[in-house]
Parts: sequence; C-alpha cells; structure tokens
Amino acid sequence: MRQATNISHLQIPMLLPGIEINTGPTNYHPIRQLQLLRFDGKSWIRFGEVIGG
Repeated sequence: MRQATNISHLQIPMLLPGIEINTGPTNYHPIRQLQLLRFDGKSWIRFGEVIGG
C-alpha cells in the first residue's frame, strides 16, 4: 500500500499525452487531469491544453 500511495508523475501509454498519475498518503485519486473533446459530427477532436483539477 505504501508504494501505491506514493506514485509521482507516472505517464502510461493508454492515457492521453500529458496526463500523469499522482497519488499520496492522503490523496487516493490518481488521475486529476483531463483534456476537453468536441464532437464534429463524425469523430471526437481534442482541443486546448491538458487541464489539472
């Protein structure tokens, strides 16, 4: 459990570029970033920068 609660700046291939996984002893929410998407009628298009929450 100690290792799972001390992850810092981990980027994994299945997430969008720039999204990092961070946890801490008092924070169990690993993903706190996102990027907005817009549907153009055919597919989803990313826009803007990665937003931290």
